[in-house]
Amino acid sequence: LKLRRDTLFEYTCNECHRVFDTGEKRMQRIAEHVDLTLNHGKTIHCLTCHHKTNRNAYTTNNGQEIPSDRPEVLCSQCHGTTYRDWKTGAHGRAISRWDGKGTGRHSLVCTECHDPHNPAFPQLVPMAGPAIPGRKAEKRAH
Repeated sequence: LKLRRDTLFEYTCNECHRVFDTGEKRMQRIAEHVDLTLNHGKTIHCLTCHHKTNRNAYTTNNGQEIPSDRPEVLCSQCHGTTYRDWKTGAHGRAISRWDGKGTGRHSLVCTECHDPHNPAFPQLVPMAGPAIPGRKAEKRAH
C-alpha cells in the first residue's frame, strides 16, 4: 500500500505511524487525514479496519493482519452477501480480453470501485431511452 503526494513522493502508512501510536480514543484527524470523511455504516474509528501496529495492513475482527493487497477479505467480514456475489461474478467488474489472449480474467477488488471511507455511490438519474429513427420523440421517464 503506497500513497503518493502531489510532489510524486511515495510513502507507506508505517513510515509515519511507526513514529507515534494512534490511540483508539483519538477522533481528531491530523496530517494526511484532515480531508478524510468517514461515512461507512457503524464504523466510527480508523482501527475498525486498519491494524493497530502495522498500518500497512488491515485487521480482522479478532485482530489478525490482512495484507493490504487483499481488501476484499476485510470487506467480507461485514459484507458477506456482496462478497459471495463478487466471487461468483454477480457484483463488481471483471477485466479480460475479448479475444481470449492474455493472462485471463481479473476481478477488480472493492477499493478499485468504492472509496472505503465513503463507499456508497451517489444517486444516478437514469438516461433517456434510445431514439428510434422515424419515430417522434416522447418525453417520458424511464
